[in-house]
Amino acid sequence: MKPIKELLIIRMSALGDVAMTIPIIYLLAEQNPSISIRVLTRERFKGLFFSCPANISIISCDFGLSNGILGIWRLFKCIKKYHIDAIADLHGILRSYILDFLFAITGTKVAIVHKSRSKRKALTRLKNKRKVQQKSFFDRYVEVFKRLGLDVQLSQNSSYLPVITKEDRKENIKRIGIAPFARYFTKVYPAELMKTVINNLSQKGYAIYLFGNGAHEYNIMQSLIAESPNASIVPDKLSFQEQLEFMATLDVMVSMDSANMHLASLVNIPVASIWGGTTPLCGFLGWQQSKENAICMDLPCQPCSISGTAECPLHHFSCMNSISPDRVIQNIENIITLNKNKRYYLYYQSSCTLSRHFLIHSKAHIPFIQLAAWWFTMYIFRPDKNLLPRIAARFSNSRIFNHHSISYHLDISGIS
Repeated sequence: MKPIKELLIIRMSALGDVAMTIPIIYLLAEQNPSISIRVLTRERFKGLFFSCPANISIISCDFGLSNGILGIWRLFKCIKKYHIDAIADLHGILRSYILDFLFAITGTKVAIVHKSRSKRKALTRLKNKRKVQQKSFFDRYVEVFKRLGLDVQLSQNSSYLPVITKEDRKENIKRIGIAPFARYFTKVYPAELMKTVINNLSQKGYAIYLFGNGAHEYNIMQSLIAESPNASIVPDKLSFQEQLEFMATLDVMVSMDSANMHLASLVNIPVASIWGGTTPLCGFLGWQQSKENAICMDLPCQPCSISGTAECPLHHFSCMNSISPDRVIQNIENIITLNKNKRYYLYYQSSCTLSRHFLIHSKAHIPFIQLAAWWFTMYIFRPDKNLLPRIAARFSNSRIFNHHSISYHLDISGIS
């Protein structure tokens, strides 16, 4: 097989779907640095790739989509100058099929995402429903690259994903983001129930930030926070980079099955996702998000669609109406507690490691010295202190990553 030097990846829309491709594309680029990767997407989504590896570039496709076949032909001519060796179509719609065909007849190898439409139809039909977990789209994207002879290892995050360390906040107020909107009605938690969630969280002292776009959603958000003094609205004019930087300061994001779930996932923020007409069975759970954090009923009619619909097909909307505000709040607080426990577990684990290293290398076998060493290492690793970076700076082989976002790595080879 001819080695691939120029790869075209197609994913034109929508926001959440483009965001879902980013972890896989970045891993592919990082693991294959000799391949030049060009991503074909809409102009307004280019900002999502602000931290991409050097071998990734973006091609805007807006000018080729509004003029039918002639527009796609012009787009083909424009892309052809890059001497593309292979195409990974992660979109799989009519427009991308036409582009795939034009390249295929010139001898370019093409691989298209398999959406398993027959299985999805069996999952979403109202009668004789087959509730089978669909393959994650992250796995489907990996399969596309494998068919092109490109292997992508998903064992770790790409180092190029936005890694934004939380600042050490002096106040101990937990920050909760809430994105109460989605494109389709059957994916949106009812406003009155969401208002109850926001009011109760505000009364508990949490800082709440609402995410939305446009005048219509702004007016709804105003009504949602009218009785919640600790709640505010995030400006919708932020760039994608600014929005991700803000999301990275949150302790948890509450989102529908929508773009904000995937954006928060890019900065490793746990998401309490609320599901109605769609469910995690459809394969759209956010990157490295836990199913335990998904809030979803298990009604016989769920899911009724893959991407949502304008109304409930059975006209009762029980999938959302049956989710109580108390359940949503409990889920949010469970995530916050779990993250706190993870932080202190890591603090304990790191302290044990450093203490053990100190005892071995100092040959301190006297119980009093052992106790003193234990106390010292426990103290410097306390999450509410800022001693660790200063101590580590004393040793040339020491590095600290994300001290305040619970992601320690300490090379203690300089300690003897």
